[in-house]
Amino acid sequence: MTSKVSTLTVSLKDDVSGPAGAIGKALKGASDQARAMGKAMEGTGASKGFVNNLARLGLSAKDIEKVSASLKDYAKAAGLAGDASTWTKDQTAQIRQWETATIASLRHVAAEQKTVAKGALDVAAAMARSSAITAQGRRVADGMGAPSRAAALRREAAALALVEARTAALVRANERLASSMGRASAITAGEGSSPTA
Repeated sequence: MTSKVSTLTVSLKDDVSGPAGAIGKALKGASDQARAMGKAMEGTGASKGFVNNLARLGLSAKDIEKVSASLKDYAKAAGLAGDASTWTKDQTAQIRQWETATIASLRHVAAEQKTVAKGALDVAAAMARSSAITAQGRRVADGMGAPSRAAALRREAAALALVEARTAALVRANERLASSMGRASAITAGEGSSPTA
């Protein structure tokens, strides 16, 4: 009698626990941020939309605390009662206007921060390109005639001009960011609109 022996090899590849762990950490982070946001905004009278917009901006707990304190200061300066349920329609409308202006300012600051970061990357890339062209030009220039050297120098000058232009753009973006941050601070401090009781 003939017998056959077979071997079955089972190999399992875990493609789930790594990504699941990352997702779990992200969800925990979002949950922690939501908890911090709820705690910071408790008793301020902030609308749900305002809180949701703050959450979308991804502010740190420290920044959320600052916004919460600014809202409380604004309400106090406007002569609003501590309990939002006793506010009149006009008072509630004032707070909603403050919320709208604050979110707009915070978005503007975030956009300017992204512009500054991109500008810094552009300057770094332009500087690297300029350095590479300069190094290449020096290596090649030794074996070149005058016309080739002139062309290499023109490329180097163009690369340096690009660095200067990108640096100037970065300086302008930094100035806009500083201005935006100043406006955002003024708005969150209640200086952007006059409170009326």
